[in-house]
Amino acid sequence: MGSQLTKNYEVDKEPYIHGGLHGLWKIYRGKKKDRNNMDVSVFIFEKKTLDKKKLSQNQKDEIVAILKKDAQNLAKLRHPNLLSLIE
Repeated sequence: MGSQLTKNYEVDKEPYIHGGLHGLWKIYRGKKKDRNNMDVSVFIFEKKTLDKKKLSQNQKDEIVAILKKDAQNLAKLRHPNLLSLIE
């Protein structure tokens, strides 16, 4: 995981669930490093996982576009009892 991520969050070493198209999103439990120590879910897509699949470049590009759209759709679900986007 990136150093920016570990700088701001304490994140479990293993994901607790996979989601999205082909299960490419890895979702980790974590805590935001601040005075509140808020519980968070950290969604991570590692492009190297997609590179291991036997797909054409066009198929890989389409999957990346869908995953980006997933993130945009999550950001639109701003409801205090459902989801708060932190970063």
